[in-house]
Amino acid sequence: MQSPAGFSPRAIDPVLRIGDKEFSTYKESPSVGEYGAVFQVEKADFDALADASLVAVGYGPRAMHTTFGRLDKRALAVR
Repeated sequence: MQSPAGFSPRAIDPVLRIGDKEFSTYKESPSVGEYGAVFQVEKADFDALADASLVAVGYGPRAMHTTFGRLDKRALAVR
């Protein structure tokens, strides 16, 4: 995930929300630069997500999130 504002350090780590599921495992990576974070979603969890689910990132579970559009599984690489 990348954002012009980045994901600045806070008391609570960022959380990726896709539909009604939340994922909190992430790392910083040179591949996304200083304005991004790489979230890890297990394959089984990814497979269970509905295509076109709303994708958002926020701080802490059920917190206010910034929306990044809809999930398009065809556009993502799964490793």
